[in-house]
Amino acid sequence: MSPMKAMLYVVLPQAFKNIIPEMANMFLTNLKMTSVLNVIGLSELFMTAKTVGANYYKYFESYLIIAVIYFVLCFIFNRLFLLLEKKLEPKKDYVLAVEYMDNQ
Repeated sequence: MSPMKAMLYVVLPQAFKNIIPEMANMFLTNLKMTSVLNVIGLSELFMTAKTVGANYYKYFESYLIIAVIYFVLCFIFNRLFLLLEKKLEPKKDYVLAVEYMDNQ
């Protein structure tokens, strides 16, 4: 097997399985931090809620909607990453030869 094929078919799948939890954690942290940071030229949700609250004097309702939006986004992405982790989890329904030999 060439080094390129070994990297593509052996090393990278193992590395990808190991980085998924950290990648999911960083993604969700960045999603939660968008409430603090401005997202590339777009007005963020909290600034919009503050503007709506100032115009209509309904701060509680606007912030409640923002909280629900962030909760739904984090919940959906968390479940997607959990499904991805479970899909890439190694199978555990095999029997090792040593265990088989000990029973005889």
